[in-house]
Amino acid sequence: MSALEYRTILKYRLMIPLFPVDEPCPVCHKVCLDSFGEHASFAKKLPGFKYRMIWLGSDILVFGWAGGKHACVDVTGVSPLVGLRDNGFVAGQAALKAESSKVAKHEKACLENQRVFIPFAFDTFGFLAPEAEEFFNRVQRVVQSNFSTPKTQNFIFSRIGFAIQKEVAAQLVARLPAILL
Repeated sequence: MSALEYRTILKYRLMIPLFPVDEPCPVCHKVCLDSFGEHASFAKKLPGFKYRMIWLGSDILVFGWAGGKHACVDVTGVSPLVGLRDNGFVAGQAALKAESSKVAKHEKACLENQRVFIPFAFDTFGFLAPEAEEFFNRVQRVVQSNFSTPKTQNFIFSRIGFAIQKEVAAQLVARLPAILL
């Protein structure tokens, strides 16, 4: 992570305004940027990037998850600042809403196909929705049973968290006004 990305993600996490309000997004040219970076962290993909964000639209199939059934894991990252203007900030609200929405949208189809549905919803500040937390806890137990050192176990989860923050930082930095670069 570059120094600029680090400073930017730090400001994002501390909710220090990043952008002038009502400026058009330099990437999609359609939506006005909000000062805290909600639009910038989830807007249209960047030129040269294969995916918008590494976790958006990601799905994982886990074989033999429960009672011999495979699990469909729908990974969704959301900005915790969604709806900030309308409802105020409530920690975890965006991830909980995303989890509920995913269950309503996909659970029935998974059950009809003899699959278990797991919505893995989180926000970019690190909040995990209950199903995501339960999934992570189960994965952690498997890792602990296969690796003897706590350092190895923590490394995996630290890398996932770092990858998320690095991608959010890249999205934000791509939209910073040239004067701040």
